[in-house]
Amino acid sequence: MPEFVELLRYDALIVTTLNAGLGIWPRFDNILHVVNSSALFKGIPFLTVIWWIGARDEPSGNVINGFLLRVLAGLAIALLAARMLQNYGPLHLRPIAEPALALKAFSANDPGYFRKLNSFPSDHAVQFFSLAFAIGARHWKLGASFALWTLLGICLPRVYFGYHYPSDILAGAVLGVAIMAIALWLPMPRGMAQAQTRLNAAMPGLLPAFVFVVSCEMAVNFNNIRDLLRIFGV
Repeated sequence: MPEFVELLRYDALIVTTLNAGLGIWPRFDNILHVVNSSALFKGIPFLTVIWWIGARDEPSGNVINGFLLRVLAGLAIALLAARMLQNYGPLHLRPIAEPALALKAFSANDPGYFRKLNSFPSDHAVQFFSLAFAIGARHWKLGASFALWTLLGICLPRVYFGYHYPSDILAGAVLGVAIMAIALWLPMPRGMAQAQTRLNAAMPGLLPAFVFVVSCEMAVNFNNIRDLLRIFGV
């Protein structure tokens, strides 16, 4: 068992203070757990707004445009970077699995599951802060609203339940926003538009269908693909 190390000075204090409220109002805990676990309150509204902004800002009405492709590519790279850090970085146990903290566990969780997971960084913070930044790049008020929801409705409950430390959230937010900013700033590869036109002419509807499926998986943090990979020990 690795020795407990705080990445930020008040990591343990914040987690234990928030987690102390767990179990006082079971109905609140259940509602918060459902909201925090459901794609209806996480990935779906974020990706819906991304698709809407992409279509709204494209004069031709082409939904599969540079903005949407940049966002999806940036998100995919950010999530891959987070997964690499989790899988190959130093083991940093989830707070709920850290014996030194002795946190309360939500009854619906399997404590043994979290002992296998690295806490740093938070892939939820990577995913939703990066998407909030992308939304804000085109509509700053909407972006600010989604960023606030990411902090209060998605990330803070994950500290409350003992899934992550504040440092995990902060690192995930910085990583996600940085990669998304680069993805939105870099020019599209030469020939991308021509390749898209040729593909649409040869197989109409294939690209939008593929991008839609990718968006659906991103909305659930690629959980379906990850479940399949686990079957093969990946």
